[in-house]
Amino acid sequence: MLLQHPHDHLVREFFSDLRYAREFLSAVLPAELAEALDWTQLRSEPTTFIDENLQEQHSDLLFSLPEREGSPTQVYLLFEHKSTRDSHLLRQLLGYLAQLYATQSEPAPVIPLVFYHGATAHPVGRRLVEELGLSKKQQARYRAYIPDFAYLLFDLGRTPPQTWDSLAMRAFLAALDSARQQNRERLIEVLRLADTLLREPDSTRIVHALLVYLFHVTDLQPAQWQALLSPPPSPELEATMSSTAQQLFERGKFEGQREGKLEGQREGKLEGQREGKLEGQREGKLEGQREGKLEGQREGKREGKREGKREGESLVLERLLRFKFGEVSPDCRRRIAQADAETLLVWSERVLTAATLDEVWQDSSTTFTVTQ
Repeated sequence: MLLQHPHDHLVREFFSDLRYAREFLSAVLPAELAEALDWTQLRSEPTTFIDENLQEQHSDLLFSLPEREGSPTQVYLLFEHKSTRDSHLLRQLLGYLAQLYATQSEPAPVIPLVFYHGATAHPVGRRLVEELGLSKKQQARYRAYIPDFAYLLFDLGRTPPQTWDSLAMRAFLAALDSARQQNRERLIEVLRLADTLLREPDSTRIVHALLVYLFHVTDLQPAQWQALLSPPPSPELEATMSSTAQQLFERGKFEGQREGKLEGQREGKLEGQREGKLEGQREGKLEGQREGKLEGQREGKREGKREGKREGESLVLERLLRFKFGEVSPDCRRRIAQADAETLLVWSERVLTAATLDEVWQDSSTTFTVTQ
């Protein structure tokens, strides 16, 4: 199953661990502000707000902690992640800030921080009044009536390099940077860092998240990742890669079946309605019309489910073959198109353990190839 927002998924997964949130936030905030806050009491807060139209809005992450001196007892850090430039950023932040301030039982400062890792430089120091299409003269006229606030910006590609305490932080930032640059040398660095990271306690979850992210944002398949590493990766990293691949397979299999079933039900219902109506008109009887419609719906639904399941299995198998062996050849696609759902499922399960493509097609009279 493809993640719709792989960048957001990785950022949320990584910073849900307060150790890494603390390390990052305390390093990027201005020194005077960072020193005033009690980082031992950092905690994560809910990030769902309800607007006037009762539609949910989600900021990326929200943290809170007190000052060391005890007052204010609560300071909020609003963390917003962007992988591309967003012309509506200031208005989006304004909406989050307004919701936060409106729902506070006790007034407390909210500091917005934007984490950006896009390909082009992010504008610095922009104000909301500058986003309204006003001339300089008009800005001066209306400035006093327009909300004015600043936000902190961490631009990954243009922030001066710094030394991070944790290996996990270095691997996380390198992974985002490798996707931004599409640089294979950077990808090799990420895999090496992940390999070393696996030797640390409680690191498997983070390494798994990094591998899932790389699968979604690079043009390399995991089978090709190992070929990049010389010397070869450790057995621990190979095992984590295999586990990640299997989990992605199971998710993709379930998603393909679910989408195929829903599509089959929709098509079956429509076809059944049409067939039932025509049959009823031909018979000229109300009872015939009802029975024909119901029978058509049932048969159409069954056929739609079967076809939907077969299409779902086809998509999963092609993805697994590409995932493990590289691009799938036209001959192989024709074979997949001719197979039934049960055969496709058998082949998909063989991919997980097969060392070669021939092992997937065993008991088949024809050998197919994939292009590398």
